[in-house]
Amino acid sequence: MNSRIFQHNTFTTLSIGFYKGTITLKEALTHGKVGIGTLDTANGEVTIIDGIAYHGDSENQVRLVEENETMPYVAMVEHQPIVKFTDNSVSNSEDFLSALTKRFPT
Repeated sequence: MNSRIFQHNTFTTLSIGFYKGTITLKEALTHGKVGIGTLDTANGEVTIIDGIAYHGDSENQVRLVEENETMPYVAMVEHQPIVKFTDNSVSNSEDFLSALTKRFPT
């Protein structure tokens, strides 16, 4: 399987205080459907799953990110799963871990 990671900016840039967004979510999504990042002012985290971006802020609120919002940092990957499965019996984290361990023992 051939994988490629796209990274816009660096953690070092964030650590020195560069929080101005320089890439839109729309543009970032051209590089993958899974990723992490932050929005302008670095208030919280952005998690991107299946092309949908969620912003969790410092007040523990989560919302959808709009495609025109900008980010000072984002890392994306075009994820191609090797294995997929559905397990409707999972009702808590222990069941989830057990289901994963059965399918992926190592």
